[in-house]
Amino acid sequence: MKRGRGGDCFQSNCAFWYLLRDLGYEVQFLPCRVFAGPQRGRRKPGFRAAPSHFALIVNDNFFVDVGMGEPPLAPIDLRSQEVQSIRGVDYRLVLLEKERTQLEWFRRGEWRPRLQWDQITNKTTRWRRDDSPTDLEPDRDFIMKAEKSPLTSKLIVSRLTSVDKLTISVSTQGARLKRTRHDEETTTPIPIADLRSALQLHFGIPLTETHDLDVSKSLQAPPLW
Repeated sequence: MKRGRGGDCFQSNCAFWYLLRDLGYEVQFLPCRVFAGPQRGRRKPGFRAAPSHFALIVNDNFFVDVGMGEPPLAPIDLRSQEVQSIRGVDYRLVLLEKERTQLEWFRRGEWRPRLQWDQITNKTTRWRRDDSPTDLEPDRDFIMKAEKSPLTSKLIVSRLTSVDKLTISVSTQGARLKRTRHDEETTTPIPIADLRSALQLHFGIPLTETHDLDVSKSLQAPPLW
């Protein structure tokens, strides 16, 4: 935090959990299934079988997420099924059977699924309403160390601002800089020799911290993100 860096959903949302609790809010973790397509390693688009992302519910009424690396950039009111517009992007909540909720966003002229979650009660065998960041450490360790996890096999650096998302990734396609703004995406190749300079220019990572950067494993990874 002091160095101005972010982190994965566990790191960022856990830090925000502590902040909100210290400010007097009631906060609980929300395990979510992520909708994924070929760009995230699935041959057929669909929701992952198990939760791999953790968001937050604040005061029982608001969905909050600072760890996805993508919108929404403000709380979503869980009490409303109306369209909620946040920073120029429209969202809606769809109530499904078995107390399941689906978050959708409007992209490229159509509603697209983003996340799904189930209602969490203290009768849930895996997660409980009063879980703390410490209780999630086994989940984070598994996702961060799993052999097939993209977080262990390739270089991914992402930064979200109020207007766009910037990502540098390295895969079998080489190094790429992708900028996403609403429904527009632009991708620019980066020569591997210039990768460290690009990390410093776009993410403020000093060259002194990347002098031993090795992307040989990442260059063999599929082009996710």
